[in-house]
Order: sequence, then structure tokens, then C-alpha cells
Amino acid sequence: MKINCFFDGACCPVNPGGAMGMGAVIYYGYEQFTLSDFKHQANGNTNNVAEYSAFKWILETLIEEKLNDETIEIYGDSNLVIQQMNDEWRIKQGRYKNVALQCKELLQYFPYLTIKWIPREQNDFADTLSTIKIKELGLFKDFSR
Repeated sequence: MKINCFFDGACCPVNPGGAMGMGAVIYYGYEQFTLSDFKHQANGNTNNVAEYSAFKWILETLIEEKLNDETIEIYGDSNLVIQQMNDEWRIKQGRYKNVALQCKELLQYFPYLTIKWIPREQNDFADTLSTIKIKELGLFKDFSR
């Protein structure tokens, strides 16, 4: 059975340094795992760190649930995450580097995983999960990520 996953991240009202939200969903048959997490404004917060944190949660959850040997497709609208995790782009310097390297390490446990970019409009549930708390606090600003 194929597992479909979606992730997104946000950093508002400023990027970097804003409040950071992460959203992710895993669909496995009739089961659904979701993440909606939030970190208050801090210097280390960026949109890229948020995106990678949501992606990492998916990988860790799949490993914890012993689903990493299944056929898995992960979708996101972050070109940076998709290209770097597919070895199309190098992981360079940036606040996201540590979490990106952690994700890269986790990928070795997934023999049947594909990672695909999708337009933002097709990632609305993960986007909503990533911005719920930021919007509640009135900090949301649409950067047309």
C-alpha cells in the first residue's frame, strides 16, 4: 500500500526570525498522522528550517511506525528541500543546514521513497497546519512562499 505524505513550513511576520510553523500529514490507508507545530519568534527560525523540520517529522514518524519499507511518496512546495533531498542541489551554508543533514541521514532507511515538488495550491492541508497558530496570534503575513 502506497503512503502519501505532504509537508510545509512558514516563518512570519519576518523571515528570518519570525514565529515558525510546521505542518505535515501522512496518509496510510485509513490512517492519518498529522503535525501542526509552532515555535515562538527566535533568531534561528526561518522558512527553510520550518520546511525541513516538517519533512524530518514525516521521516521520523514513518520510522517510528515501522513504515519505512513501504512505497512512500513525499510532496512539498519547497523547491529547496525537494532539490537538496533528491541530490539535485548541494546543501550549502544556512540556518537550515543541520536539519537538512539530519534528513539526509534519515533517508538511508527508506528504500522505496520518492520526493516530489508540487505547486503551493496542491499543498493546502499541510500549509494550513503550518500556519494555524501563527494566524491565531495575528502574526501571519503571506510572503507568497
